[in-house]
Amino acid sequence: VQEQAPVTVTGEALPSYPTDAGLFADPATDPAVGMTPPTLKGEDFQGEPVTIEPGSGPMVVIFAAHWCPHCQEEIPLIREWIDSGQLPEDVEINLVSTGVKADQNNYPPSDWLAEEGWSEQILLDNPDQAAGNAWGLTGYPYIVFVGADGKVVQRASGELPIDQFGTFVDNIAV
Repeated sequence: VQEQAPVTVTGEALPSYPTDAGLFADPATDPAVGMTPPTLKGEDFQGEPVTIEPGSGPMVVIFAAHWCPHCQEEIPLIREWIDSGQLPEDVEINLVSTGVKADQNNYPPSDWLAEEGWSEQILLDNPDQAAGNAWGLTGYPYIVFVGADGKVVQRASGELPIDQFGTFVDNIAV
């Protein structure tokens, strides 16, 4: 099992998430809305190839750090929401394990996500957080909602209420 892996980023990086945006950025003023995020190619915990490619259908990409208390609250809620059958069939959920620090609590992230029962696709970021930086990460958790056309529809950062998460997912479903 590996906790970090090389990442290849192809395409233009998204602007950083606005630090003054609060829980979710206003789509009318968020410069990333309407942009195509870069494609990410890397590996999962077992070294299997993983690709996150905008334009392959509606998707949610969650950037989470194992030591982040907000991620530790949010990930189980999202997992329960998925398990309850609320995820539209055409929407793909991806998690990017990033910000890995062996000296922080809840290490290793592979154990944490297994304990949470996370079964959706996981891509490991590299030590320099290439994936997170390319997608505009400024805080944890960070969630990007991408439409079927591969364009950013909404971004959020922090503990997003699960009903709001569900609304944003419904907004990208085909």
